[in-house]
Amino acid sequence: MVTGGFGDETLNNVGNVTGWGSISNLTLVNSGGITANVDGSTLTITTNRGGFTNNGGVSTTGLNASIVINAAGHGPAANNGTMIISIGSSIAVNGNFGQSNNGSLVVGIDFDSIGDSFGVSRKFINSGDVSINGSNAALEPAQLSTPEA
Repeated sequence: MVTGGFGDETLNNVGNVTGWGSISNLTLVNSGGITANVDGSTLTITTNRGGFTNNGGVSTTGLNASIVINAAGHGPAANNGTMIISIGSSIAVNGNFGQSNNGSLVVGIDFDSIGDSFGVSRKFINSGDVSINGSNAALEPAQLSTPEA
């Protein structure tokens, strides 16, 4: 668990964050890697007003692993890097999500995808590349979750 003490901190990730748990109460700028790699577990990101910006890589590699980005009422969620969803996993954005022309979103890494999904509960504004691979991969409304207290 990583939590900002006062809510005005910024975490500039240039390394690798892996596993499950939560990142909350701070601005998160990812220029490295964030990976949910524990089977059946969730990595929850609930930012402050500064939001979440991905300039690096975000991926789900654990079977049925998920990443939940709580942006509604907290700050923007933006992808300028690469987001890859695989192995029956998901990324859900509760709020608005923007992807620049440098951004890339890949749902399902092959054509035998087993239920990979990416969801956004509000607006999905895309100027980048979106690839949906496999008959079971989907771009769909996010399943809303309650942010941790």
